[in-house]
Amino acid sequence: YIPATGQALQEFFLTKYLGKHIKQLLQTLLQWWTE
Repeated sequence: YIPATGQALQEFFLTKYLGKHIKQLLQTLLQWWTE
C-alpha cells in the first residue's frame, strides 16, 4: 500500500480529464464572450 502512488494517479487523472474539460469550457466561454 503506497498512498503517494494513489495520490499521484488521482492527480494525473484530475489533470488529464478535468484540465481537458476546463480548457474546452474556457474556449467556449471565450467564443461566447467575443461574439
